[in-house]
Amino acid sequence: LAIVPVYSALVWNIVPSMPHWWPLTNMEQLLTSPSWGLIVTVFLSSNLFYFASGAYLLGRFSWSRKAKLLKGFPMLGGLILTAGVVSTVFHYFQALGSFQVAEALCYLDHAVACSSILYFWHRCGRPGLAASLMAGAGFATLVITDPIAIYPYLHSAWHALSAGAAVFWANDGVKRRLHMMEQITPVPAT
Repeated sequence: LAIVPVYSALVWNIVPSMPHWWPLTNMEQLLTSPSWGLIVTVFLSSNLFYFASGAYLLGRFSWSRKAKLLKGFPMLGGLILTAGVVSTVFHYFQALGSFQVAEALCYLDHAVACSSILYFWHRCGRPGLAASLMAGAGFATLVITDPIAIYPYLHSAWHALSAGAAVFWANDGVKRRLHMMEQITPVPAT
């Protein structure tokens, strides 16, 4: 997905656009709203959830044994931080910049998200119920893009829910590892 914009530009000499069945929401008309500044600020600030989740997954909050175990898998946090950076830049262009650039960055955003899901699955296994419910609720927010007035708020909810689901999923993986370690650790004889 990340190479689609480059390939489109170099080989086909076209600017890529999202497929008709997964269109990118054009936020231009929101700029005429009297509260556009607040809307865009809330929208872009919602990426802070990724930065907080990424920091947690890197073990920056070390109040628990689980958080310390997460330090052993820095890519979990690194991917969520990367998602936060890419999402912030992508949504900046979607809200305030060139819509064509936003469409190209949308491919990169999706590539980071899909890669992260695959890596989390590889490292953490199947997500537990809480992570699955959060992710499911998040995915539901992605399909509702109309009316445009609610899109920034619903997509901000996606940022919060997907970042939260990542933390729950990583903790599910830690619980699994702790359980496996307890199973293989010999019990001292008394």
